[in-house]
Amino acid sequence: DLKKISSLSVVSREKVLQAQKALTDKKISQEFVIDLGRKLGVRWIVWGGFQKLARAIRMTAHFTDVATGNLAGSAKIDGTMDDIFRLQDEIVTRLIGTLELEVSDSARRKIERPETVEVEAYEYYVRGRQLVLQMGKEDLPKAIEYFKKALDLDPGYALAYSGLGSIYMMQYIAHTRHEDLEKGISYLQTAIKHDPDIADPYLWLTYGYARDKRFEEAIRSGERAVQLEPDNFLSHYFLGVAFMLQAAIEYKIEDYKRAIRHFNINCQLQPNQEAAHMNAAWIY
Repeated sequence: DLKKISSLSVVSREKVLQAQKALTDKKISQEFVIDLGRKLGVRWIVWGGFQKLARAIRMTAHFTDVATGNLAGSAKIDGTMDDIFRLQDEIVTRLIGTLELEVSDSARRKIERPETVEVEAYEYYVRGRQLVLQMGKEDLPKAIEYFKKALDLDPGYALAYSGLGSIYMMQYIAHTRHEDLEKGISYLQTAIKHDPDIADPYLWLTYGYARDKRFEEAIRSGERAVQLEPDNFLSHYFLGVAFMLQAAIEYKIEDYKRAIRHFNINCQLQPNQEAAHMNAAWIY
C-alpha cells in the first residue's frame, strides 16, 4: 500500500531480505531496525508484530526515524482476522498522519481498495505464492490449484491471476510449449484489467510478449514494471531480455546497450542471479 504514495520510495522485500542476511543479530529490536535502516540507506523503517487468539488479532506498528534512532510514532490496532485488510489500511493511515505526508485523493482510493475482500482467498494466494518461491517438483501444480481456489472465492483477485500467469511463463521457459505462453499472457492481461497498479503481471508479460516477438508491447510492459517497482530485479531482468531479443531478432543493435544497462541494474540488486550475468556475457 505504501508503494501507492508517489511521495514515498519503498524498498523492495528482496532488498530488505538481502540486507538482513548481512546482520549478525537476527532478533527484531529497535537496534536491529536502525542497523537495517542504515544498511538500506532509508529514512524510515516500519516494523512491529502481532498477537493472535482464535480470530482476534492485535497488530502493533512502529515507525522509526533511522537517522535519529527515535520512534516517529506507534499504532496499536485491535480487530479480527475478518477485518485484516481494514486493519492494514488503518496502519497506513496512521503512518501517513504521523509522517505528515501529502497524499492525493487517487492514492488514498488505491490504498483503501483491498487486494481481495475474502480472507480465505488471500490465504490460498499466499500458499500458492510460497510454493512458487520453493520451486519444488510438485509445487507448481499445487500452486495452480491454490490460485484457482482463490479465484473461485474472489473472481476479481488480480494477484491470483498474476500468480497463474507467472507459473505458465515458468512452464514455457522449461518446456517451450506455445500453449503455456498463450495461457500465461491471457492470465497476466486479466490481472492488469483488475488492477493496473501492481508490477507483478507487467514484469512477467514483458517476458511473454518478448518470446511471442511482440517487442513493442514487451518493452512498454517492462518499462511500466520498472516504473512501479524500480528495485525489483526481475523487472529489470525481463526488460533486459526484451531488449536483447529485439536486438538479436530485428537487428536493432542499439538495444544491446539498453539490455546491458538493465542486466547491470539486475546484478546490483540481486548479485547471485546467474541468468543476468550470463545474458550480459553473451551480449559482450
